[in-house]
Amino acid sequence: MRTDEFESKKRSVGGVGQCYNVTIPGSVELKGKQMNMLVKNAQSASATEKDPRWASVVARNAEADGTFYYAVKTTGVYCRPSCAARLARPEHVQFHATCADAEKAGFRPCKRCQPNQPALAEQHAAMIAEACRLIAESEEAPDLEALANHVGMSRYHFHRVFKAITGLTPHDYMVANRMQKVRKKLGISCSPRCPGRWRLLLFSQNNRCVLPTFVRSA
Repeated sequence: MRTDEFESKKRSVGGVGQCYNVTIPGSVELKGKQMNMLVKNAQSASATEKDPRWASVVARNAEADGTFYYAVKTTGVYCRPSCAARLARPEHVQFHATCADAEKAGFRPCKRCQPNQPALAEQHAAMIAEACRLIAESEEAPDLEALANHVGMSRYHFHRVFKAITGLTPHDYMVANRMQKVRKKLGISCSPRCPGRWRLLLFSQNNRCVLPTFVRSA
């Protein structure tokens, strides 16, 4: 075999596996667009994180519900600040003052937190107020099952929510309601501090009048 032929074959074998830089048409423009998008996202994220409303979203602060709403561009939905859904990336978030503003911008309400409906705390307060009305208007105290069914809750959930809002169990509330009716029939007037339809009097062991927390704030 000739030497020049051997050298030629050697060079051809040595070239296998070598990397070559190939410029694809438009790749530079693509990289430029990607960089611009990264910069834009970073700026959007920074602006969102500096907004004090973002802290409420991160903390899922229920006290901020109703004061504003946030929308997620990647999902197309808007939520309450307290929504339990997975936290969105800040660069994808927009803030809106009202549900109408969010919907006008093309977002739909979240099915989980239902921002276009009354807040859960307001719904619970309305349900418990309805249960209290039923107790007050009934000749005989309704049982727990009847009260829970009336407001559309399970017995356990109703008992827990009722106590959280009124500071009393349903049974204690019914006892206090009966006591109030007896006092009214006997002509015993309440303290001047006790006006209002839902205000009840309870006697503690030392015969002091005590107002439930729900009643105090009414």
